Amino acid sequence: MQDSMPRFGAGLWHFGQFRDRYATDGYGPPVSTLEAIKVAGSVQDLSVVDLLYPFSPPHLELGDVSEALRAAGLSAIAVTPEIYTRRFGRGGFTNPDAEVRRAAVSLVSEAADAGRQLGCDYIKIWPGQDGWDYPFQVSYRQIWRYSVDAMRELAQRHPDLRFAIEYKPREPRNRMTFSSMARTLLAIEEMGTDNVGVLLDFGHSLYGGESPAEAAQMAIDRGKLFAIDVNDNFRGWDDDMVVGSVHLIETLEFFHTLQRNNWTRSRSGRTRPTPPGPASRSCRPCGRPCEPSTRRSCARRRKPRTRSPHSASSARPCSRRTARQPTETDTQLT
Repeated sequence: MQDSMPRFGAGLWHFGQFRDRYATDGYGPPVSTLEAIKVAGSVQDLSVVDLLYPFSPPHLELGDVSEALRAAGLSAIAVTPEIYTRRFGRGGFTNPDAEVRRAAVSLVSEAADAGRQLGCDYIKIWPGQDGWDYPFQVSYRQIWRYSVDAMRELAQRHPDLRFAIEYKPREPRNRMTFSSMARTLLAIEEMGTDNVGVLLDFGHSLYGGESPAEAAQMAIDRGKLFAIDVNDNFRGWDDDMVVGSVHLIETLEFFHTLQRNNWTRSRSGRTRPTPPGPASRSCRPCGRPCEPSTRRSCARRRKPRTRSPHSASSARPCSRRTARQPTETDTQLT
């Protein structure tokens, strides 16, 4: 029974410092990659993490990261190269400067080599700076070609690895190149490679005007749903709210679609309190914050139909800690 249970994961940036355009000094002190791994290892039922690359600090040895994961009882499900930072502010794969475009491809290739040694399931690609902001700003044909060619080159350079593109409608670009499931699948078809697929972020699909369940089915039917991130929002922005807190029916339909198709890969959560504040106590599977003062039991914990005199105290209170959660454009300073 235990073997049939899905793995649950999270991005390692969940356990580190992050910034936004308001708290430019960051929400909390700097956290290194090794420190974040140690904190992640204390979360109940968490078994895999997605690592940002380069590590923090940048000179951190891969062997040290591997040892820290082992000590924490975790494994790396993915490595995410940071091709959306200041250097790539005008684009990563689509930057007008050919030298910067090559730097983006090289960084992803380095991350792929690290992911191979860590035994990752896939290399996650989130090209957040690739796209456009204004009419007449770019050649749509050119930036599309840059994106498709870069991904094809990486897939062919690392044929033993899988690459998962995480699409998003906008932010930081007003319009992103890989902005929807349909556009991303079209690009993958043009690449003509077998090892490029899609990471479906439930929140990105929602505020892109999609039905996440339908989007998942489109990818599954083409053998291209490599991974998922689950969260929620009000469809107006990438709020990264608790799973099912707003769109419960759509969430149930999404997981029903995965189950109906026997899709059993890892589930990755991406949620954060708004506004960010002190870390709250929460638990899986409900994800709801527990009251620290009263230490309430998880509402999802199954109780027996017939209670014994001692059953009221049998459920253990939630005691695991969940750190503040960032969006993709928040920068982890570690």
